[in-house]
Amino acid sequence: MKSYTTAITLFLIILSAAILQMTIFSRLMLLHGAVDIVLLTLIAWSLQENGPNMWPWTFLAGTIIAFASALPVYTPILGYLIVTGLARLTQRRIWQTPLLAMLLVTLLGTIIYHLMSMAALFLNGSPIPFEIAWNQVTMPSLLLNLFLAIPVYATMHSIKDQLYPLNTQA
Repeated sequence: MKSYTTAITLFLIILSAAILQMTIFSRLMLLHGAVDIVLLTLIAWSLQENGPNMWPWTFLAGTIIAFASALPVYTPILGYLIVTGLARLTQRRIWQTPLLAMLLVTLLGTIIYHLMSMAALFLNGSPIPFEIAWNQVTMPSLLLNLFLAIPVYATMHSIKDQLYPLNTQA
């Protein structure tokens, strides 16, 4: 029963994050950069100790974003999978300071995801110069992602604590 509750909760969280990203957060921009709330949600869930297997949920989130964005389909899926792997690796290494891990993975994950997006757009013939994309999209997005990383982590940690109370974690 607990696995069904977790699955439904994760599905609703990812779907809600994708909807929020496509509707509200895509309009709140700094220069041309916007918050990637789905990326932050995946990082926060992947950093949770004794959390669920995030690989299928990451694939689902990447698929949802792939159909909603102008990027090639493989870019969000592969980008989110790489960032989830980075978060899981970091969670094993920096387990005593989860907020530091959240900030570190947000920093690296945003840069990796944006570099992959720029490469995919370049390969598809986009005329946007790297310097403009870096300065007007990636850096503002990075700042916004870092600004919201701690609140997203706190929210996901609270939800995980509700799903897995301390005395019944398995």
